[in-house]
Amino acid sequence: MIIDKLENLRMYAALNPRIALVCKYIATHSLADLPVGRYLIDGEDVYVNIDLVQGKHREEAVLEYHHRMMDIAIPLTAEEEYGYAPVAELPDAEFDTQRDFAKVEEGVCQTYLTCKLGNMVICLPQDGHAPGICKSPELKKAIFKVAMY
Repeated sequence: MIIDKLENLRMYAALNPRIALVCKYIATHSLADLPVGRYLIDGEDVYVNIDLVQGKHREEAVLEYHHRMMDIAIPLTAEEEYGYAPVAELPDAEFDTQRDFAKVEEGVCQTYLTCKLGNMVICLPQDGHAPGICKSPELKKAIFKVAMY
């Protein structure tokens, strides 16, 4: 899991060349002004979900992970905290290959990281992450989904 300033995102294109498409999209769109929804950038390989989620307390957050996609999440209205645990250390969970998603109900976060406004978090397939922890009752965020292969 990587947390950094959004302005540094282009430096991570070495991890995945598709990140350049995300940078271009961010430069040409006002994420905060986009309505809630899903926006395709490069078909199913790169897209962004604009979500409005209810803020959760740490004990309400559930770990999740993906195999095929990385998440690049950007809080738009309030800072967001993420629980973290390596996927390799999590209990088995049913994986939905169609949605590229597993929810680990029994998973325990090892640590918590805060993503402030103006920052972004990159969650790679090996990163179990529990998003949506927020002091604000509501959080608007952008989650770019980027295919790893």
